[in-house]
Amino acid sequence: MPVQPYINPPYFDDPNQQNWASWLTKAVNDLQGPTVAPIPPQVATISHPGAVQIVWNEVNQASAYAVYETSTAIQPPGVPIATVAANMAAQSNSMMRFNLNDTVTRYYSVVTITQWGRSAISTPVAGAALAVAATVIPVSNVGVNKNGVGGGTGGGGGIWSIQPGVTL
Repeated sequence: MPVQPYINPPYFDDPNQQNWASWLTKAVNDLQGPTVAPIPPQVATISHPGAVQIVWNEVNQASAYAVYETSTAIQPPGVPIATVAANMAAQSNSMMRFNLNDTVTRYYSVVTITQWGRSAISTPVAGAALAVAATVIPVSNVGVNKNGVGGGTGGGGGIWSIQPGVTL
């Protein structure tokens, strides 16, 4: 249970005693940590072929995040699938859940970990991998600037790979 911080040090007429009391009050408050639990991050998912990327916002003073996966939108029991270090210089963080050989919907939640404890669990967010054999459809199969004309519909460029024996 968090301890109530000392708001103001006792007042002393002597400036040296007042400085010491202020320093002591700050030291006690720093040692006991914040009086409120860390907040859980906001979570989103991005589907990829054979994988799901779990993305969340960075929480102030976080040192790491525990990522959970469940088959239903309930609070996850047990052990997290990963613990991810905080990305303190950024505003967001993520992890990729690889080797998903199906398109089953899974639910992902994240817990913030600080030096003073853990947050409540975030709201579970649905995520499903795309089929591994999903076809990526190119913009165009005509080369960019082939014979002096831009490729693709409307003259825009396309994806062009040079193969042995093919001349431009």
